Amino acid sequence: MAGDDATEGLVAAEKILNALIFIPVGIVAFASFFSWWARLCIGPALSVLIEFGQWCMGAGRVSETADVIVNTAGHVLGVGIAAAATLLVGRRTAQARHRIRP
Repeated sequence: MAGDDATEGLVAAEKILNALIFIPVGIVAFASFFSWWARLCIGPALSVLIEFGQWCMGAGRVSETADVIVNTAGHVLGVGIAAAATLLVGRRTAQARHRIRP
């Protein structure tokens, strides 16, 4: 049925957007905390807090475990992007220092 396909498409788009929204949260968490524990836990904690708020308000929003999982995946991806960028910049800086030495 066409209606079911449209609904599935909207659900998939919502999940993708949820993950994309949490990528910057992971990047900021990486920059804000030195502890890997804090870097990795702040996103899931924020997601659970949001879902709990939706559950408490009950204002037409549904609290879903799948949202927490997708948000966490986006957050972890953001932390990974920030970590990779930091490693890459660190290597480039080290290479530049090596070339500058007399």
